[in-house]
Amino acid sequence: MDDAQALQLLGATEPQRNVSTSFSASEDEALEAARAAWVGLKRTFEGWIAIGQGIRILRRRADQLGGRKTFQRLMAEEGFRIDGPKAERQFDKTTATRLLKVMEQETEVKIWHQQLTPVQQADWASPNAILRHCPIFAKPKQTRPSPYKQLEQAHMALLKEHEQLKHQGTEHLFDPEHTTDQQIAETMIGRLSGWRGRARRVARRMLEILDQEQSKKDERETQQ
Repeated sequence: MDDAQALQLLGATEPQRNVSTSFSASEDEALEAARAAWVGLKRTFEGWIAIGQGIRILRRRADQLGGRKTFQRLMAEEGFRIDGPKAERQFDKTTATRLLKVMEQETEVKIWHQQLTPVQQADWASPNAILRHCPIFAKPKQTRPSPYKQLEQAHMALLKEHEQLKHQGTEHLFDPEHTTDQQIAETMIGRLSGWRGRARRVARRMLEILDQEQSKKDERETQQ
């Protein structure tokens, strides 16, 4: 995630009036727990959740107060500075962004983490590990057809194209109900233009077929 994406989540709205700048007793308690967890030598899953709860309080208060730099200011005041010179920063901006995303699904993440093995619980405690391993945040995978299925689809496409080419130019030459005999004849001759003598042979053949069909019809009527 780049700085622009991080700022989009860490940004704030326009300043709002009549919003208290002080925190409640429960919020102060949560912020103190967050600071204690952050300075700890080993950050457990419970510690990260405590940090996340504190940062979430600051994010919500910044949204209420408004202002482009309000969240950064509140983070610095509570010991989680994310801006300024790198040497003076107390907290990583990307980590804050990821942690806030985890806290959006706090209950579900806690249930998932409880079901892990002890080793997994220790290894998958940080926001980065949670986002990488927790199925709640998994991106839907685009399933690709098997090689056999791809060949089958390609084969069907070729058959369809072949069928279309086979019938191309032979369908809808004319509408018998709305076309005169002259138009039908001209259409058929036009399809055979360039083939010397072909139109005449086809015409004779059509007459022969018509005569044969008539003979068969007369024969059936005689037998009846």
